[in-house]
Amino acid sequence: MSAFQSIATLSIGEVFSHPKWTSELEEKLVKEQRILSRRTQGGSSWCKQWMKVAKIHERITCARTDYLQKTRPTSSRTTSEKDVDRVLDTL
Repeated sequence: MSAFQSIATLSIGEVFSHPKWTSELEEKLVKEQRILSRRTQGGSSWCKQWMKVAKIHERITCARTDYLQKTRPTSSRTTSEKDVDRVLDTL
């Protein structure tokens, strides 16, 4: 369902695929946006539904950021090990 094949690709070629929660949150977002589109814009029901959609967007943003921060140490270790090898080769 996602438009992208991976959530991140590093310059060294390491690819991080989408975790399971991305499709679950996207399905919730589609459902809530469909409900929002049926509401009269500016009404109280529309405002409540708009807040639900905004919260799901916020969850997606926070979850992606969290996932990338949690996977970053493995990629930074790989990069730093290569940098150390380069420094040792030059000495």
